[in-house]
Amino acid sequence: MVQPKPLITLDDVLLQYCSSGRIVTANERLAKALLDAFDRRARGHVDIPAPQVSTLGEYLRGRYAEMSSGRLRTLLSAEAQRFVWLELTPELPEIDFDGLYTQVADAWRLMHDWQLSSLLDQFDDNENHRLFREWSQLYLRGARQRGWITESEVPAAIELAVREGHLTAEPLLMLGFDVVPPSVERMLDAYRSAGAAIHRFEPAHSSNAQVLTASCGDVEQELRAAIHWAKSALAEAQEPSSICIAVPNLVESHDRVVRQLDAILRPDDAEPSAATSPYNVSGGVPLSLVPVVADALDFLDWLFEPFHHTRVDALLRSPFLQLAPVSAAEDERLPEWGDASHYAALTSGSPLREIVRHASRAGLLDLEDAVAVAKHLLRMAGWPEVGRLSSESYQAYRSFEALFDELAANSNFVQPRHFAATIGQLRLAADRRLFAPERPRAAIQVLGYLETIGLEFTHLWITGLTQPDWPGSPSPTPFIPMRYLRAAAVARSDVGGEVAFARRLMAHWRASSGSLVLSHPVVRNDVPFRGSTLLQEIHPSAELQIVGPEVTLSHPYLVGHLGLSQDDNIETGPIDLGRLRHHGTGILRDQSACPFRAFARYRLHVPQHPAPHSFPNMTDRGVAVHMALRSLFDRVTTADVRAPADTVLAAVSESATTAVASLGPLPGLFRASEHARIVALLLEWLALERERPARRIIANEAATNLTIDGITFDLRIDRIDETSDGELLVIDYKTGPTSPNVVIGSRLEEPQLPMYALSTPGVAAVAFALVRRNECRLVGWSDRAFSTSQSTDRVQFRPAGEDANGLSPMLEDWRASLAYLATEFRAGIAHVEPRNAAACDECNLHALCRIREIRHFELD
Repeated sequence: MVQPKPLITLDDVLLQYCSSGRIVTANERLAKALLDAFDRRARGHVDIPAPQVSTLGEYLRGRYAEMSSGRLRTLLSAEAQRFVWLELTPELPEIDFDGLYTQVADAWRLMHDWQLSSLLDQFDDNENHRLFREWSQLYLRGARQRGWITESEVPAAIELAVREGHLTAEPLLMLGFDVVPPSVERMLDAYRSAGAAIHRFEPAHSSNAQVLTASCGDVEQELRAAIHWAKSALAEAQEPSSICIAVPNLVESHDRVVRQLDAILRPDDAEPSAATSPYNVSGGVPLSLVPVVADALDFLDWLFEPFHHTRVDALLRSPFLQLAPVSAAEDERLPEWGDASHYAALTSGSPLREIVRHASRAGLLDLEDAVAVAKHLLRMAGWPEVGRLSSESYQAYRSFEALFDELAANSNFVQPRHFAATIGQLRLAADRRLFAPERPRAAIQVLGYLETIGLEFTHLWITGLTQPDWPGSPSPTPFIPMRYLRAAAVARSDVGGEVAFARRLMAHWRASSGSLVLSHPVVRNDVPFRGSTLLQEIHPSAELQIVGPEVTLSHPYLVGHLGLSQDDNIETGPIDLGRLRHHGTGILRDQSACPFRAFARYRLHVPQHPAPHSFPNMTDRGVAVHMALRSLFDRVTTADVRAPADTVLAAVSESATTAVASLGPLPGLFRASEHARIVALLLEWLALERERPARRIIANEAATNLTIDGITFDLRIDRIDETSDGELLVIDYKTGPTSPNVVIGSRLEEPQLPMYALSTPGVAAVAFALVRRNECRLVGWSDRAFSTSQSTDRVQFRPAGEDANGLSPMLEDWRASLAYLATEFRAGIAHVEPRNAAACDECNLHALCRIREIRHFELD
C-alpha cells in the first residue's frame, strides 16, 4: 500500500521555523501533523534541533508560567474553573447551573477574546444577560480574594507583562488560524512593539485543483460514496497520498462513521482493532459510554440509587466487575427496583456486603478523599481486571484513571460534600471527555470541518453541504447582548459572519487539495434538501456520478436458509377492512415509520408490550397532562383565563387532581409531586393563553372521523378554537419533544395533525401546542393574514401559502401524502423499510422483521 503523505508540505520557510523558532497552531491535530511532517523531513539529520510546536492554549499556559512569581495568580484548569464557578452560583431558584455552565463558560471566553469585559456592568437587556453578569461578578470577587485567573484572561496578562518588561517577547509563527481573536492580537502587538517578528504561515497552494460536486441519496449513501472514493483513490495512487473526508458534527456521528469505515475498508475483519486501522478518525465518543468505564460508573451509582432488575443483572454479569450473579432462588426474592444494599442483604457469595458497608461510611469528604474512596470501592468490586482488557478497553481505563487524578487535583477548589455527589461529578466529567482509541498514521483521514484548516491533501471530500446547513445558522451566545457582539464583529455571531466563514473555508478547501469533491444528501430524515448555493461560487468542473456498490448478503445461514434481504417484498395481499380492529391514526403513523410494523400490528395483531414499570413512565405522564388540559378547558373558557388568580387556580388544581387519579394507586409523595408538576405546567400554559387575541374554544377532545382511500379513521381532535373573525384553528397537544418537520415530507412522521385538519371543514390554521415546562409554545401554519394577527412571542404561525390560497396547498399536500400511506397499507405493502434509525429504536418487532441480522451483513 502507498504510504501516507504528510498533511503539511514542509517547505524551507516552515522548516526554518521548526528548527529555530516557536510555532503556535490552531488545534492539536495540526500540531501533530506538523511534528509528523518534520520528523519525516529531518529523519537522519541529527544536527537539526527538535521543533517547538504547541497549540495556542498550551502556549498561553507555558508563557504564563514564565511570568515572575510575584505577579502570578493561580491559573485554573478547565475543570478547576468549572468547580469554582459552580461553587459561586447566584442565589436564584430553579436554575440548572450545571446545565448552563458550558454556555456560560463559552460566553466568558468570548467576552475576553473580543475585549468586551469592560462592558459587563451593562449586560442588562434580559434575564440571561443579568444572570451572566451576576455570576461573572461573583467569580471576579472570589478571584480577587483568592488569586485566581482563567485561561481566557491570560492573553491580557501576558500582554501587560510584555509591555511592562516583565516578560520577554519572542518571535512566533501562527499556523492554521481562521480568525485570531482581538485579545491574542493585542498580545501579539505587544510582541511586535518589543521587536519580535510575528508571522502567519500560508502554504504555497495549487491553483489548478479539480473540483467536483456530488449529490447522494441520503446521509448514509453520501458517507459510503466518500469512503469508496477514498479507497479507490488510495488504490490508484502512485505516490504518497493524504486523503481526507470532512464530516460535519463528527463528534455526534463518530460511531456511525467508524462502522462505515470498517465495513468498507476491512469487510473481512470480524473484530476490527483500532491498532491495525487503515484509517485515522478525529473526535471520539464520551468516555462515559465506553463499556469498561460505563460499568464502573453504573456500579458507583448503584451504591446510592436503585436500578431496575434488568440493569442490575447486566451489571452483575459485567466482564469488568467480579460480582457473582444471583441464583434462581435468590432472584425470586429480589425487588423490581433496588440499590446495592437490597441485593447485598439478599444474596450470598458476593463482595457486595463489604462494598456497601464501606460506601455507607463515606459521608462528607473533600474531592481528593472522595476520589480515593471511589477507586477503593472499584478495586473491591474487581474492576477492571487489567490483564483481561483489550487494547481499546485498556486505553479507556487509563483515560478514566487520569480523569480521577485530575479531579483529585482540584480538591482545593471544591467544598467538601457527600460522597454520592462526587460520583455525580465524576459521571459529568466522563460525559464531557471524548475518548477514541489510538490509531496508526494512515493515508485516509476523517476530520471535522475546522480541523482541515491549515492542512493540505492530495484528495479531499467534503460531506453535508446542504442549503440549510451551509452556511450554518448563527448561534450567538444568549448571555452577551447582541448589540455588543455586532459592534465587536465577533466571528460567526450573525448571518453575515457565517457566510463569510463558509466562503473562507471553501477557498481553503479549494486551495489545499489537488482533487476536491463537495457533496450533499438529497434527503435527510425524509426531508428533501438542495445543495448549498455557495457551491456554485467555487465553479465546479463537473458533477461526480455516484455509482453505489452492489450490496449482497454473505452469511451462509441467511443466504441459504432464510434468503433474507431488504429487497424481499412480502406479498400479503390487500386487507379485508371488515377484519380491521383498529381505526386510529396509528395505522398511518406506523405505515410511515415502517410498512412491516403496520402490517404486524394491525393485520397480524402483534401487541406492543411496554417494559414493566412501577411508576408512570413518560407516556403515562403525557396522557395525564392531556387529561388535565381536557378537564381544565371543560371547566374554564378562554375568557376565564383572565379571571382572578384564585378562581383559575382552583380549576387548575381540580384538573390536576383528576389527571393524577388516572395514574392509579401511587405513593402519597409521588402523587403530590406529580400534582405540583401538572399544576405548574397548566399555569404556564394559561400564561400563554393570556397572550393570545380573543377567541373561543368550540371543541375540546372532539370525536370525529376521516375516510382516506376507503379506510375510515376514528379521530379525537384535542382542540378547535374559533377566532373573533370566525376562523377555525385546529390544535394538537404535544408534551414531548416535537419538531414541525414531523408533518413535512412524503412520509409524514406524525399524521395526527394533518388528519385533524382534513376532517375539519373551513379550517384556517393548524398548530402544535407544545406543553412542556419552560418551553410552552404554539407553533403552526396558516394564511398570511392569520399569521400576522395571531402571532405573539410564544405563538408563531408560518404562512402556508399566498393569501388567496390560505392553507389549501398544504392541506392538498397532506391529503396526497396520507392517501399514499393508506393505499400502501390497504394494498398490503409490508416491506421491512424503516424510515430511519429512530423508527427501529422505538419498535418491538425486531425478532420478526430480522432487520438487525440483515443490516449486520450489509454495508450499512
